Amino acid sequence: MILLLAAIILPPAYFAVAGESEAVELPPPGRIVQLPGGAQLNVLESGQGPVIVLVHGLPGCAYDWTPLPERLASRGRRVIVYDRVGYGYSSPRGPESDYTYDQNASELLELLELLDLSDVTLVGWSYGGGVVIRAGRRGSERVGRLVLLGSVGPIIEIPEPGLVRRVLFSRPVLAWVSMIPPLSRAVARSASAEVFSDQPMPGWWVPQLRANLARPGTTDTWLEEEEGLTVGDIDPGPIDLPILVINGDDDRSVPMEVAEDLYRRAQPDAKLLRVAGGSHMLPITHPDLLARHLSEFAE
Repeated sequence: MILLLAAIILPPAYFAVAGESEAVELPPPGRIVQLPGGAQLNVLESGQGPVIVLVHGLPGCAYDWTPLPERLASRGRRVIVYDRVGYGYSSPRGPESDYTYDQNASELLELLELLDLSDVTLVGWSYGGGVVIRAGRRGSERVGRLVLLGSVGPIIEIPEPGLVRRVLFSRPVLAWVSMIPPLSRAVARSASAEVFSDQPMPGWWVPQLRANLARPGTTDTWLEEEEGLTVGDIDPGPIDLPILVINGDDDRSVPMEVAEDLYRRAQPDAKLLRVAGGSHMLPITHPDLLARHLSEFAE
């Protein structure tokens, strides 16, 4: 028992004194936009032209899209990225908040209203795909078209977490891991290798992931959204908008079958783009390809 307590207490104590050898900070924030309900969103903008709004997944933040926004801006598009509530520099979610697609969709539509945007192309990545589907189903005149990028869909399998995963991804264990930088880096790198399908990842990715998870409330939002994940209410079928579905055929998080099902449901005004060898991280690994297709779709 004494050895176990020492193993739990001593590593965080040591690194609390020794400090972190690697800088763990997000890039600088953009401008803060306050929503009617009081939550604040960190918003970054670039470029001029038809508007594209990028909605990140979980756990994620606006900076996950690097370097896609600059590629789109160079193609004559106005690009808006933001931290969803609970992530990055945006407000943490309050204790009474809903951790749902619909809550995120409401906040997204409020942002479009406050920025007075129209004919917007909404791009939802992973969990963000569920958010833009729910936003599209509201029938807002501000939304012109949807892009579902590596998006969750009605047939995606949500495995029931086993005991080991429930323990490893419990709040106390994650908090303990975060206090031991070498272990935190190793866990983040291992998890990231899966979503990158073992392809090379940029050097900034793991430090940025750790920086986002270190922000107040981010881990809680991630776990709450993941625990409450449902897929029955994200059918794009009733949406009367052009829809572009994009997926890598080596995506280990969202298999190609999910994208094909989304495409069939979104007919007749839908397109499907299969990216050969693409992982779940297409904005990072294939920014030029995405910039070309998104800019053409947003015309």
